[in-house]
Amino acid sequence: MYEDDAIAASGILGIATAERVDGQGKGVKELRFSFRDLDVYLPKLIRAGNRVAVCEPNQTGSGKRV
Repeated sequence: MYEDDAIAASGILGIATAERVDGQGKGVKELRFSFRDLDVYLPKLIRAGNRVAVCEPNQTGSGKRV
């Protein structure tokens, strides 16, 4: 999750956000967790009234992760 979504989910889940630098040198807040934790965190997000979409990392034809 990124930016406002990351900040909101951080409060719900009790997980700290991290900041990474995007391709333009701008700081971007993000919140990540392992798919192993999905069974715990997904119900918390839904009970808090959030709509959730789950996606998996993918690779491009060059083998680079997207």
